[in-house]
Amino acid sequence: MAKIGVYLGSRDVSPLYTNAALLLGQEIAARGHVLICGASGSGMMGKLIGSAIDAGGVVIGVLPREIASNEIPHPSLIHIHSVPSVSDRKKAIRDLSDIIITFPGGIGTLDEFFETYMLKKSNLYSKPIGLLDIGNFYKYLIAHIDVMVTEGFSKEKHRALFTCSSDVVGLLEGLLTQIRPSEDLSI
Repeated sequence: MAKIGVYLGSRDVSPLYTNAALLLGQEIAARGHVLICGASGSGMMGKLIGSAIDAGGVVIGVLPREIASNEIPHPSLIHIHSVPSVSDRKKAIRDLSDIIITFPGGIGTLDEFFETYMLKKSNLYSKPIGLLDIGNFYKYLIAHIDVMVTEGFSKEKHRALFTCSSDVVGLLEGLLTQIRPSEDLSI
């Protein structure tokens, strides 16, 4: 059993993205893994949480106290990990998870991805991270990262620190194979 951390937003978005969230939640639960993400019952995050719970999965929602009055937890969520701030939520999801998957999202989701990517580049984080490129959402971001390498602002080996795929199941499976055997997979 692995703990799958997911960075994603809580806005209502196109079915292209919410259907991917529904599929990932079902896959995590069907494989007996634990989902770790924000706790919101809204939008794409709510759909991810609901699909995992409906499929019999375990979900740990991480809820920052500083925004708790604005973020209503998913009504079926029974495992809520309370933290002081949004920054602490990013760290808690990273620390509690064996892998991280980043969905398409807004500035908050990008912040979560880039902080994790930077920590991995700096050898301060060692777990597998993936970028889910549904509908070519991250096409230009990946191109920009490639330009950073080409122009000498980043090294080629740093480009290889994350996996990018448009295939929900393929990304999950690929990241799971990268977990080091020494990592504790217990809850």
